Amino acid sequence: MSKITAMYIRLSMEDEDVSLNQKEESNSVSSQRELLEAFIGNHSELKDTKVQEYCDDGFTGTKFERPGYMKLMEDVRADKISCIVVKDLSRLGRDYIEVGSLLEQILPLYQVRVIAVNDNYDSDNYDGSTGGMNVAFKNLIYMLYSRDLSNKVSSAMHTRILKGENISGQLRYGYVKDPNDKHKIIVDPEAAEVVKLIFELTAQGKSKTEVANYLNAQGIDTPYAYKKRKGSRNFFHAVEVKSLWSTSGIM
Repeated sequence: MSKITAMYIRLSMEDEDVSLNQKEESNSVSSQRELLEAFIGNHSELKDTKVQEYCDDGFTGTKFERPGYMKLMEDVRADKISCIVVKDLSRLGRDYIEVGSLLEQILPLYQVRVIAVNDNYDSDNYDGSTGGMNVAFKNLIYMLYSRDLSNKVSSAMHTRILKGENISGQLRYGYVKDPNDKHKIIVDPEAAEVVKLIFELTAQGKSKTEVANYLNAQGIDTPYAYKKRKGSRNFFHAVEVKSLWSTSGIM
């Protein structure tokens, strides 16, 4: 049975521009695919083999529980793979210890060649090793980059929160989008009065059950019913039975 040349492609949030929240074209799935196909097509020992793609779109490189990667390793263990081609070593993973183990121990055991196109890395050139400090340093940089970018994403989200901007699709009860700036949220006066009432009743020592019973007795809409009454498109499917407050709906 002829073995497979595997193209492994991975894309995740780590490959997105933090400020624009858009995937970099150089890292897109289609761009990686074109790069790998062109590389294989220019190397006679690869282009005449059976080529198979393994892809993880939307999976972080800091973890290895990825469907495409796990299928690739399953085929490696089944002795189906002769060569793995990736854009760079960070596609395999951003944990330099795990990637180092993969390159130095696991894949050589199955006699699998690894090529990282942009890193100019080919395991056939390194007689059973990863290429020493050069590759180890690159893998370390990839891991540190991933951690740094994760911190930048968290920082960017925190900054948006401080500016009063919405960072999720659903707004919390008591807030609405600013009609003058879709990225900002402002207090919803009508719902805010209910939120204040809940806090006042709680401050008086009433339990969540007592608060819920009071709100129901006063005929006050639940957040679900309120948003539906306000015409939220996300609530048109709701049944026509009047919803009631419960303890889970009390802050």
